Amino acid sequence: MNDELRPALDSVSPADDPTDSLLSKIGIGLIIAFILPLYARKLFFLNLEVLGERGVPDLVKFELIYPLIAGIAACVLAKKARTIGRGWLILILGLLPFLIALSDDSVQRAVGEILNNLPGSGTSGGNMLLGLIGVLGMLAGAWALKIKADLDLAALIAAGGGGLYLISLIIPVKGQLPLLAPFKLFSTRDYSGAGLVAVSAIVSLICLALTITAAVKCLLLPKSAGDRSSQAGTAIRLWVWQFPVYGVFMIYVMIAAAGKGGVDIIELFLAMALAIGKFFPWILGLYLLIPLGVAELLLCRPSASAPPQQPS
Repeated sequence: MNDELRPALDSVSPADDPTDSLLSKIGIGLIIAFILPLYARKLFFLNLEVLGERGVPDLVKFELIYPLIAGIAACVLAKKARTIGRGWLILILGLLPFLIALSDDSVQRAVGEILNNLPGSGTSGGNMLLGLIGVLGMLAGAWALKIKADLDLAALIAAGGGGLYLISLIIPVKGQLPLLAPFKLFSTRDYSGAGLVAVSAIVSLICLALTITAAVKCLLLPKSAGDRSSQAGTAIRLWVWQFPVYGVFMIYVMIAAAGKGGVDIIELFLAMALAIGKFFPWILGLYLLIPLGVAELLLCRPSASAPPQQPS
């Protein structure tokens, strides 16, 4: 076994490390996502039932069983001390399903199309990719600073991520700025009869404002004269707050659908609750493992203020 990875499996973590708590929650969430059924007239266990079917591609089976593998691994790593090896393992856990998916020809073509249409090309794929990378940088740098405020490299990564995200909002897509997309919803005709388009526009604006504010706070971190740890924590919380906002919107959509008649509110609630409970921790958990792994690697670097070690 690689000498850098061995300590990640052999050592025990102190009880007060905030990364351990987050990593444990992500792991439990991924395990629940694997086990939890979906509902469409009846309960069905997607991950287990598809695994037992013939003709299902190995890639699909791997992606379906991966939440269980990653969840157990995350819970194990949550008990281990912070090392470079643990950082790499967390990062690999987050990246692996996406890298494996790239082995599929259809996925390669889709990703290639996005990469060929990176910023300035007039397509949304490049902006989305740039925004996702930007948010990863913001979260990785901010989380590292939340734990250890004197990491200048982490501040630069958070600022770079915030800058990339803001840039993704002002690169024209088919002659229009993504930043203005929520405003255009207000002029879109609403056929729902429940104001869903207007509510969707308001929700989009709130979430956009939260993420922009988080990005601006990350941009200011390298030159911050105040408490970097507190400011980094605020940036993370601003980004997280968009999920409760979307959750309230989903409840409103469910109520509006029930109000239209012909919809069993209990069945609709059960279907939506199970779908959110399954796919939210699955997708978000794997996504968060990536910046968490990067943050671990940053935290293992000596800080600028740390005294140089004397040779023994």
